[in-house]
Amino acid sequence: MNICFLSGRIISTPQFKFVLNKNHKMKKNYHRCLLIINIELNDKTILKLNIFDEKADYYFRVLKEGCYIIVEGMINNKYEIEVKECRLLTK
Repeated sequence: MNICFLSGRIISTPQFKFVLNKNHKMKKNYHRCLLIINIELNDKTILKLNIFDEKADYYFRVLKEGCYIIVEGMINNKYEIEVKECRLLTK
């Protein structure tokens, strides 16, 4: 995985999903919930952001469509961004 820093505008309504798995106690990296956000960068590139667990709960309440954000995250094998930190920009 590679670390990345991005800034862009949220172009879709954030989607909140619960992850249900019967064998969750056996897995080391188990996540309970997922927030999916699509952002558009300044060069018109569209990226998918994945935010997990407690951060997903918080950002679901704070982030809305049309907001500008700065993101610190890591690129996974599917070219999606796993968010470590996210900041809302005021315009």
